[in-house]
Amino acid sequence: MKKRMSAVQVASRTKELIVELASLNSASNDVRQQFNEYMDLPQRVREQFASVPMKAVVDRIPGHTLREKAKKMRVSHSTMWNWLHGRRPPRKLAERLSEITGYSVRQIINE
Repeated sequence: MKKRMSAVQVASRTKELIVELASLNSASNDVRQQFNEYMDLPQRVREQFASVPMKAVVDRIPGHTLREKAKKMRVSHSTMWNWLHGRRPPRKLAERLSEITGYSVRQIINE
C-alpha cells in the first residue's frame, strides 16, 4: 500500500522536480513522466478529501426507515446504524452502495 503524501510534501516534491527539470538541458521521457505524475498529485489529494459523509450515502438508499434500507442493502439493522454514524463499509458493500446511491466507490470508502 502506497503511503499518501501530504499537500505540503506534494508541493515540496513538485518544486524539487521543477528545479531538477530546469537544470537538465534535455530531460528524458522518464523524468518528464515522473514530473507529470507529481503534477497530477494535487488533483488526487483533492479527490481524497472529496469523500461524502456516510449519512448522505445512507439517506440516498431507498426506503423510509432504517430497517427498510437495511433490507434493500441485505445487511443488518445494526450495520446500517454503524454506517449512519460514520463507519465505512468494506469494498464489496461499497460497490453495492455505489450502484444504489450513485456515489463512486472511492467516495464511499474514502480511499
